[in-house]
Amino acid sequence: MKNWDKILDDFAYKCGDGGPDMTNPNHLAWLRESILKYDEEFRNNIYALNEFIGNLREGKFQALSQKGNVSTFDTADNRDAAIKKGTHKPIDAKGGEGGDDEQTTTTAEQDLDSLTDQRDKIFTGETTPPGTGGSAVMETIGGEYSEDIASGQFENETEEDFVKRQLEEKGDKPPLDGLSDKDKQKWLKIAYKKGKNDIDSLKGNPEHDYGKQPKGYPKAASGDADTAKPILDALEKKKAEAKTPEDKAHYDYQIKKLKERVRQPGEKASGEKDSDSLLIYHDSKGRLRIHHISDKSSLNDTFMNKTIETKRVSHEKASESVGKDMNLSKEETEAISSSINQKEAEVGDEVKNTSQLPHRTLKNKSDDDINNAVSNGLGGAMGNADAGQTGRKNYADEFNDSMRSGKDKKLKKKLDQLGIQPDENGNYSEDDIAKAIMHVVREDPKSGYRKHILKMGGTIETTRSTATIVEREVRKKAEKETPKPSEKQIQSRINKGTADRMNGIGKTSRKQNASNPAKPLTEDDVANMRKEGGIMDELVEMNRTSTDAMGAAHRKIKDHILEEDKKLGYPDEKGQNGPHTQTYIESWMQDMHFYRHFDGPPWEEDGDDNGDEDGSINVGGKNLKSKAIVDCFKEQTDYPDKVETKEDKEKFWKWMRANLKITSEDDSVTIDSKNGRKQVGRQNYRSAGAGVQKVTGNFGKDIQDCAKKKLAESGQV
Repeated sequence: MKNWDKILDDFAYKCGDGGPDMTNPNHLAWLRESILKYDEEFRNNIYALNEFIGNLREGKFQALSQKGNVSTFDTADNRDAAIKKGTHKPIDAKGGEGGDDEQTTTTAEQDLDSLTDQRDKIFTGETTPPGTGGSAVMETIGGEYSEDIASGQFENETEEDFVKRQLEEKGDKPPLDGLSDKDKQKWLKIAYKKGKNDIDSLKGNPEHDYGKQPKGYPKAASGDADTAKPILDALEKKKAEAKTPEDKAHYDYQIKKLKERVRQPGEKASGEKDSDSLLIYHDSKGRLRIHHISDKSSLNDTFMNKTIETKRVSHEKASESVGKDMNLSKEETEAISSSINQKEAEVGDEVKNTSQLPHRTLKNKSDDDINNAVSNGLGGAMGNADAGQTGRKNYADEFNDSMRSGKDKKLKKKLDQLGIQPDENGNYSEDDIAKAIMHVVREDPKSGYRKHILKMGGTIETTRSTATIVEREVRKKAEKETPKPSEKQIQSRINKGTADRMNGIGKTSRKQNASNPAKPLTEDDVANMRKEGGIMDELVEMNRTSTDAMGAAHRKIKDHILEEDKKLGYPDEKGQNGPHTQTYIESWMQDMHFYRHFDGPPWEEDGDDNGDEDGSINVGGKNLKSKAIVDCFKEQTDYPDKVETKEDKEKFWKWMRANLKITSEDDSVTIDSKNGRKQVGRQNYRSAGAGVQKVTGNFGKDIQDCAKKKLAESGQV
């Protein structure tokens, strides 16, 4: 294998400080990504790669059964014994039977049947799903349920019965086994809705041309590189069998759309390919057709995920469209995209540098500095940290679990080096873990523990801001008391009130993680975090800087774009955008894949006025139709004209490009409507690891609210 050092470095970085664990499906998926990134031979031979990854599983070896299915053995001896016995055959580098030079040929139907085998191996743990956690449940189990319903099974099953059945059949199997009981329930309910609504939408919309299905169809599959090959092979074989030019053109189109929307073997993730799951079916003329589904857990999910490099290409394409419509020369057009790309590369480097803040903050600190910070409340910050939408949780518990299982060897090694011993249950305190993490990050600028330094800074800042609110209330109340409380009593009340709110007590308290609630802060913890000075202040400032990095990046890009347009005399007398702003907006709309819903561009193609007839967006189990998206943009922007035909949509698209605004305060794309400023989108700049800068895009709050209403009114389960 070539570039092994690069592969291992990339893989190790993804695994973080806990080190690789070949029993962890996520780690195996990351290894696979690293190999595809650096090894051309494996990129061109996905079957060999799959075999390699399979054989890396702890003590497991594979061979082909007489039926052609892959069987897994605990030892090489057992595998070889089965081959010798004749019940199994060896797997060669191409994924077929070993031995002579005979080549295995398959039919299109056999190629597609392999998709079901791939999914079954996810449930047995033989292979890893393309997604993780809840998304894997949504895509695999939801897809399987679509098949069941289409075949007449479980048609009248209630959501409750579905969840019960799945828990009984798969509750202790991947991808459910890694979820909490609460999350299993949540994601199975989404899978239930997805299964029903996806198949209903496919059957119910005339543009999908759903015909009579042979046995075993439709077939559900994940939209990833592993499934792309057998589907592409099947389409190519069907094209070769086509008897009419019409049928040949049909398969050419299906192949084209598959390559556009599904990442192919060897392709790097670019953010362009958005098919998370697929339904493969026959149309009214008996031809294979692929329905592409973009699966989202909520409308706030990321709909665009690109690197600075791929965004550069997007700007070049957008500037060409803008330049053509505004009658700009080739030189003027190229200058616009170049100007935006240079500024984005500049701020991308700035965002990248913020990832080094934890190391830079600690690298010159002494052991005494770290010890003093820990003794002054830093451990409390580790035990009561923000975990996003799930609430606050005790990260120390997670670290202890990882160290006891042997997964987090690096942190355990550092604790041993520091001479810190666990308690009788094998656990380390929050103080111990905070100290060890500080030492590791001080020494290693690439350590994955950097994020936990940021979390500690965030906890200190949140505690201080909460204390400020509590203090106002306490002092206001104290003014009315007779006799007046002493300052010592007031401070005690502030610390207790702050601790209560941080611990989830009271109506205005901080949300706690359901499965792993935060360790309650004490009054002393709060008092220590409120003390100003030293590392505590630096951690707070570091977190603020890191949190604001995206906003700062967006502000600089916005200011640059507006300044360049100002030089050209924009906004014009109608308040319309200049070419730089229009390029930014055009690029954002294209990268969010809005063109599919607007039947273009190019507008001369696909003129059926039906939006995305090849795919759909599934949000939390419900299908969000193209018309709903277009209608929401029309409603929220107060667009005055009708939006019905392809020509109408083209006019509306160009109107938005000319009138939507960039608002840096919340990384937004907005418009000033008659009902005030409306947020129609967001575009963020962030660091995604060493040397990687990402640009992500989302629906804006007002579009989300509108779409939620459309989904609620859609009549879907």
